[in-house]
Amino acid sequence: MTQMRHALVIGGSGMLAKASLWLADHCDKVSVIGRNPNKLNRLLDQSKSRNIIPIVVDYYDKEQFRNQINHSMANHGPFEMVVAWIHSQEKGIIDIVCEEIQKYSILT
Repeated sequence: MTQMRHALVIGGSGMLAKASLWLADHCDKVSVIGRNPNKLNRLLDQSKSRNIIPIVVDYYDKEQFRNQINHSMANHGPFEMVVAWIHSQEKGIIDIVCEEIQKYSILT
């Protein structure tokens, strides 16, 4: 089985911390989005691999969220998997992720 190159985990330092750690063992790179830098640092400390890319951003700030997703893909390649823990009032976040992945794939 080929190892996945790049995964994105939204909310990956909280409810999805264990999923982030599992993905870090099975992917070349895992971009983990979280609002709390302390939780992201704790996740980095728990990781046996060094392939977690912490991204401190609140997805309620849609422009900054979009910028961070693009920055991560520009530096580490397109996402092959997205795992997300998103509050129900922010369903549009998945639309942003899909739009940016599609734009990236068209540009590259």
